[in-house]
Amino acid sequence: MGKWRCFILNVGTYIGLVVFAGFTLFPVYWLLMTSLKPAYEAWQIPPKWFFIPTFGNYVKVITGVREQYGMAGTSFSKCLINSLVVALISTTVAIGLAILASYAIVRFSFRAKHHIAYWILSTRMFPPIAVVLPWFLIARNLGLTDTKFLLIVIYTGMNIPFAIWILRGFFQDLPVEIEEAALVDGCNRLKILTQIVVPICAPGIAATAILALIFAWNEFLFALILTGSNAKTLPVYSTGYILEKGVAWAELSAVAILIALPMICFGLFIQRYLVRGLTLGALK
Repeated sequence: MGKWRCFILNVGTYIGLVVFAGFTLFPVYWLLMTSLKPAYEAWQIPPKWFFIPTFGNYVKVITGVREQYGMAGTSFSKCLINSLVVALISTTVAIGLAILASYAIVRFSFRAKHHIAYWILSTRMFPPIAVVLPWFLIARNLGLTDTKFLLIVIYTGMNIPFAIWILRGFFQDLPVEIEEAALVDGCNRLKILTQIVVPICAPGIAATAILALIFAWNEFLFALILTGSNAKTLPVYSTGYILEKGVAWAELSAVAILIALPMICFGLFIQRYLVRGLTLGALK
């Protein structure tokens, strides 16, 4: 009786997981199927479930065939380069500064350091819409509107508090005796950080970098308001397929897949670091 009960529970668990996975992944499946349909079939109601797939929508998006929609302008390749430059540079700078700041907060004793840590976190709690206007006025006065440098500065500033608090937890889990032994052997704090702390906490740093990169890659509001044609990113580029006469669903779905694909591939490539980083210290 006990074996049958365990069997039924296992079967029920697997069925529940399959249903949940199907419910979660169905929007992705629908997006992919729409991107592979001819443009006229993407509009059909009821939807057509069986069709001949075509990559014509991807070709239109990548080659920049937009004049038929009255959207001649910034190309997909230029927006892709802008997104890559802004996301990679802002993530690198934010993680580098966050490593220094979080290590100092964890290992050094100074007045009101806990208050400073919470103040840093509070700067990330502002809704973006509340600060986009001040950023616009500052950028306009400095002549930085529609530049990648402006987006890099903003994304770096928004990622630093988030990264500090995540790395702070990883550094706190690192036994201080390891660093004390290195101090006895003659290492200074900089060597301890670069040669001991960072290598040991590399999975956690990698996980933090992935999350910061995803934020910078997907950010929409600041890129929409503060950029024009020169620094436009992919999320803003995708809005060009939302027209007055309707939405170009097939091409818009293709753009969405192309935007998500780099982050999916990157996440799969470093999946083991992400899992190790997110579970680091969970068994301590």
